Amino acid sequence: MTPVERVDEYIDEHFHHRWDVLDEQGDLIEKYILLDGTKALPRIIERMNRYDPSRQNGNKITAYWKFEACWFLLNRMDVTAFRLRSSEEGRRAIDALEKSVERMRAAGFAVDDIDDGEKHSDNGIYIMVGNEVKEMKGVNLKDKSIQEAFRILYKVKLSDSEILDFSNYLIERYPDYPSWSKMKMVKDETQINSAGNPLQFHIVETPKRYYEAYLEFKK
Repeated sequence: MTPVERVDEYIDEHFHHRWDVLDEQGDLIEKYILLDGTKALPRIIERMNRYDPSRQNGNKITAYWKFEACWFLLNRMDVTAFRLRSSEEGRRAIDALEKSVERMRAAGFAVDDIDDGEKHSDNGIYIMVGNEVKEMKGVNLKDKSIQEAFRILYKVKLSDSEILDFSNYLIERYPDYPSWSKMKMVKDETQINSAGNPLQFHIVETPKRYYEAYLEFKK
């Protein structure tokens, strides 16, 4: 299959099996799309640009699910493979996602609404995708997991502005840094919530390479 065909196959798989959390076929297609990297982005952008919630024709929920598959793919790329804003094509993808948020605003999604019984309300979708754009432009989940790993394992506390500066440094020199390590959830026994339980955070499983890059950054 070509990168275009794989993207289309993923969108169809997501549409038909989006509620199946154990969908191995979807995971398999995603695996090869991540290997395609930037080659997959033009088709993702093209399919994403079709989503316009202000249009009255067709099924609004169906249109959203297919759009959702596109931004799910962008999120997976940005968090697990390479930072989108490190390449021209990736920046185009972020711009396309941001334009979709503008179309949601034009369609009235920015106004708080009542959940319609589907997965998310219109306003919830608007907020969720808008936050995704902000993370792609700045600090994403992988950056936060690095930040927490440094705090818990190395006793190095980076402010939000410092982790953004470090992220920019990594993007310039190692744009594939999201692929260096998977993430895991850990309990922080030093922080207790109101129920008396330790807070939980995502951290990178293997932080050594990130820490070595951080020492470079500090120099």
